[in-house]
Amino acid sequence: MRARRPAVAFLSFLLLPAVPPALGEHVSLWVGGGAGSFLAGAASDVEGHKFGVLAVGIAGDRLRLRYLRGSFEREKDVSPGVGDADVDYEGADVVFTRRLTGLPVDLSIGGNRFKEARLRPGSEGARRVFDRRWGPHLSFLRDFPLWKPIRVWTELDVDSARFRSRQIFAFFDAGVGFHF
Repeated sequence: MRARRPAVAFLSFLLLPAVPPALGEHVSLWVGGGAGSFLAGAASDVEGHKFGVLAVGIAGDRLRLRYLRGSFEREKDVSPGVGDADVDYEGADVVFTRRLTGLPVDLSIGGNRFKEARLRPGSEGARRVFDRRWGPHLSFLRDFPLWKPIRVWTELDVDSARFRSRQIFAFFDAGVGFHF
């Protein structure tokens, strides 16, 4: 046992400086909304969009891991009687911050799982079902300090989902975040 203690102490001495950058340095909670539209695959009409984000900064805040959840309201190309005219989604992405890239905006790449309601004909009449599809997304975002820990941010997202055809959404959002 005595031989292990110096080895553990030596390994701890070597590895402990590497642990803090691997742990999350900042946690952020963002909420906001804006406008969105289909760029392809459905009627393009500007509609409301709302979403929230939970983010953890790692690697000296050069990267952020985000969990996203949102809803895109729409009215065109929705079957009558569906009762749920929005496209809901949740997903995750990796944000490459300005500190890492040197770009004027942060860049994120990830994927979302979209949920869309539609009517499915059946022997007892049509019933509402939900289609779920995965799709990639790309975001350009920028946040600005307002008053510590409060920040405002703006974001441009382009998402793709395959429902009846390849649908491409674009969202422009703004909101407020708490960055701890």
